[in-house]
Amino acid sequence: MKDVWKDGSQTNLKLWKKDYDRVLTLAKNAYNSTSVTQIQAESLFLLARVFHIRNDEANALKYYDRACKLAPDLSPARFGLAQTLVWEEHYDQAAAHLKLVLGTSANATDALALLGLLEVKNNTAADRKSAFTYLKKAIDLDPLNPDLVLLEALALQQQESDYSKSLEKYKKAIELMEVVSPSKKIPFEVLTNMGVLCHETKKLEEAIVYYGRALQALDEDKHYYAPFVDWEYSDDEDDENNTTSLKTATLDKHGDVDGGIVRHADNHLFWVYVDVGVTLKVKEGDETVLIVVEEKEDDEENDAALSPLEKLSVGDFVRIGNDFESEVKALEQNSIVIAKPYPKSEEEKEEQVKIHVKRGNRRLCNPPAISVAFNLARLHESAGRIIPAVELHKAIVKRHPAYVNSYLRLACISRDCGSLHHCSEWLKAAMTVAPGNPEVLTLVGNLHLSLCDWAPAQSVFDQLLSQKVPNVEAYAMLSLGNIYFNNLKTPKKYSKHLQYAADLYKRILTKDKANAYAANGLGTVLAEKGELFKAKEVFHRVREVSGDTILDTLLNLGHIYLAQKKHPEALQMYQSYRTRTRSTGAPITSKSQDDDDAEVLLYIAFAYFDWARQTELFNDARAAPADERYKKCTEFIELAMKKSRKENVLLRYNWCMTKLHAANCVLQKLTRNIRRTAQEVQDALNGLEESLPYVQKIGRAS
Repeated sequence: MKDVWKDGSQTNLKLWKKDYDRVLTLAKNAYNSTSVTQIQAESLFLLARVFHIRNDEANALKYYDRACKLAPDLSPARFGLAQTLVWEEHYDQAAAHLKLVLGTSANATDALALLGLLEVKNNTAADRKSAFTYLKKAIDLDPLNPDLVLLEALALQQQESDYSKSLEKYKKAIELMEVVSPSKKIPFEVLTNMGVLCHETKKLEEAIVYYGRALQALDEDKHYYAPFVDWEYSDDEDDENNTTSLKTATLDKHGDVDGGIVRHADNHLFWVYVDVGVTLKVKEGDETVLIVVEEKEDDEENDAALSPLEKLSVGDFVRIGNDFESEVKALEQNSIVIAKPYPKSEEEKEEQVKIHVKRGNRRLCNPPAISVAFNLARLHESAGRIIPAVELHKAIVKRHPAYVNSYLRLACISRDCGSLHHCSEWLKAAMTVAPGNPEVLTLVGNLHLSLCDWAPAQSVFDQLLSQKVPNVEAYAMLSLGNIYFNNLKTPKKYSKHLQYAADLYKRILTKDKANAYAANGLGTVLAEKGELFKAKEVFHRVREVSGDTILDTLLNLGHIYLAQKKHPEALQMYQSYRTRTRSTGAPITSKSQDDDDAEVLLYIAFAYFDWARQTELFNDARAAPADERYKKCTEFIELAMKKSRKENVLLRYNWCMTKLHAANCVLQKLTRNIRRTAQEVQDALNGLEESLPYVQKIGRAS
């Protein structure tokens, strides 16, 4: 990079570019040869720039600082100082220096943009407003600069509510890039971010498109692949069928790893069809057998001993002709047996066809592509495509064993599918790869919590708490508080555990007043103490602060309303919780979605039951609605029994008791001056007869 300037010079001086050692020497000499502070400051600025370019941030910071002290109005030095302070994560100091830069150079777009990003990081409403004011001013000053629009998109990306706006800004930035610099490639990081934003805003198909473009951008940049493979990108137009789009995909399984092979149709970005070099025709009378008609000679020296057909294996996925896909079931000396009959008309039976085989395209050999692959796997999970998601996660950990996130996702998928054994195995593998990793320990602790293994869970979260990792410490304290709260029934420890839980929630709120989860926990403690009014106020505040994202709060409010005999409000909270959890598929209270739903259905049933009992207390015509409420109670209990994965004695007992009370309610109608029909009496008696065997069975069991 050290080149002599080849063009002419008016003073006949030789000029060099990027000759940093020469810059250091000349700048030091200039500094030592003068007492003029302005020249000394310029010299120090040049020294700082060299260190900055060489990524020696500590020395760059030192020389920028000295330059600013000698010449406070030297804006380039102060901007460089702000940049190095950002690198050192001293954001407040950096912002202060950027404001000084703008004091002397109000139209410095780089300073405006960087200050905007720093203000966004503070994450307060006032700072966010000023942040976008700075960014807008920078863009207004240089509207054709795509980098400034990208910075605005990045700033918007910091808050979930602005994801859609951020995506629009990214699209605008790409349009500007294509107009201003058509030859400049769009960075894969930008395309990856756009894929993530599409994923988060539920535009899953569009997300796949951007992830594909991100991988293509990596393919075209040989810099990323140089250490791993001899990469050559091909612009073949046969991309529609995903055929040999990468020249390095060969019949040999260079892009595959045992236990981590990617072949699923939904993971087409990581495999290609490779021409086997064999021409076939269908065997007469058996369309699952294809006979070799012609075989190309292999030009590769290393594989001279093997014919193309010998490089196929049983289980390989192949494409025959233009679009017929099947699996190789057997290989014979001069033929291939496939799983499905090749559909050919009578006229086409003599026609010869080519065969292509699926092979990995080596994209997963490239570390930057792994983050894209992981994002795609998460997208498959969101779309309910579990098989391709698992395939990609396994492919990632086989090629990059230290990639902890994929182990964690495999553990979560196993847990959600009910395979706790496999979940445990994946977590053990993660612990082996990254012992003491906070994320791994957190998931291990959560697994124990889901199984109600309180002691092991407490041990894990105590270990996490001792690590004093800022982002994890609050979560560990919250989990410990939840453990104590869930163990209030421990003999002689009710008061102690309730106090421990309250103390832990308060410790979190002392450090972070906006922690809605800790506030929700504190609300449950207040409710347990019988301070219902205070608890209700806390839960309403949690809903307001969290944007109603903590679904547990809906249940807690439902319990509060029920305790206050406000049955319609309680039912509204429970129903809202059911609606929200069914739309997200995220169980909160139990080990599975169905068990969670069954538990909430029981809450709803009890609300109707309690409402009916309260209505009956009028003991006159005003008790008429009780009958309908008992029916609703029975309906929700029966729905809960269907949702429950095994026979639940408690649900069955509640069902019997509801039938008994419902029958009594019908029989009491005449004394309450309420009309009743013969059919209602018959239904009540039928309900009693139906419940009698279960009552007897429960009685014998007890």
